[in-house]
Amino acid sequence: MRRFCRADPADPRHYHLVLDAVSLSLEACVDLVVRAARDRAAPAGST
Repeated sequence: MRRFCRADPADPRHYHLVLDAVSLSLEACVDLVVRAARDRAAPAGST
């Protein structure tokens, strides 16, 4: 990331969602990712 993009991979501005998969179950992670993707894909003002 640093070499090719000249960006810090630890910078939270590069991510929309960060999950701790050790603290959450796989099902919870999947649910959060799906919810976030649907929300992001929804037209503005429809949520």
